[in-house]
Amino acid sequence: MRQPEILKTLRKRITDGEFPPGAALPLRHALLAEYGSSVATFQKCINQLIQEGFLESRGIKGTVVSEYPPHLCSYALVFPEEPGQIGVVDTFFSALRNVGGELAARTPGMHLHFYYSDNTDSGWRRLIEDAQNHLLAGIIFVTFVPSLEIQKALSPCPCVVISRQSSDSYHRYPSLEFDSESLLAQCLEYFHRNGRHRAAALIHQNTSSERIIRMQKLLGSHPEWVLGFDHIQGRPQLKKNLLKLLFSLPEERRPDALAVLNENFMPLVVETLLELGLEPGRDVLLAAHCNYPTDAGRYPNTQYFAYSAEVVLQRAIELLKHSDGAPVSLIEPEPLIQLLKQKNSGKEF
Repeated sequence: MRQPEILKTLRKRITDGEFPPGAALPLRHALLAEYGSSVATFQKCINQLIQEGFLESRGIKGTVVSEYPPHLCSYALVFPEEPGQIGVVDTFFSALRNVGGELAARTPGMHLHFYYSDNTDSGWRRLIEDAQNHLLAGIIFVTFVPSLEIQKALSPCPCVVISRQSSDSYHRYPSLEFDSESLLAQCLEYFHRNGRHRAAALIHQNTSSERIIRMQKLLGSHPEWVLGFDHIQGRPQLKKNLLKLLFSLPEERRPDALAVLNENFMPLVVETLLELGLEPGRDVLLAAHCNYPTDAGRYPNTQYFAYSAEVVLQRAIELLKHSDGAPVSLIEPEPLIQLLKQKNSGKEF
């Protein structure tokens, strides 16, 4: 039997449970006879399986299956952009990468691998090969979904999508969603406590129509004040013009508060208000989403509500392990000050 066939067969025997974690492989001479292989060829297969994390060499005690083989303990995080890519900024991506490394370091046997989509065949080849070779326990797509062709190539590896429901993308994977309606409701509650009742909301333009309608109902008397932007695509000047049209209204008719449901919009919001001579936090009360933890700057006089990247990642991994649950799982935001207090008290998420 040739080397690729031996590798494929041994991997399958491990992933099917014939050789479970911690179990010793049969004696070398028995496997050599079974596969009709030379010693050199068979040793190359063993070395590769050791490198991949399926096997461990115990010297004179022989070779055993790893206690934490990749098909049970290694997860892929797939991002739509590479770190530092020009023109692409999303604080959630960096937050997820940072906590991913910390979570893996605290969890015995867990490994997280980062992959990046560049919309080319070569950009997907490694992910598909790793999935087909059982090197992954599951795949987490971050805010995007691959083509149906790639989805088929990745089957049957479990997959989860963060922030892309099947209703707005073509996939059948479980989806982990940010509860933007709860975020808006918390922002509005903060505004009302501070005597502001004419609020506008700035949301991502990819928000589903059904959710937009529900958010408009939350705003009440001014449903037209829900504005949709994309922080990556589109010209900043055109977005600024739209905000200026809204906040150039007479004082008694313009919004006295703004809920910014994506913190990547905040620089544009603050810059626009200042250009209009409006003081952010006083003339227009601000409440905003943020990702936690990130090193992104926070604006003064702004109430922040955060999604914990670690909670998101933990929930995504749970969905991969138990994919028979609800097709959509919601993550609710918390006041940033509350998360910071938990961190300072030493509480783990």
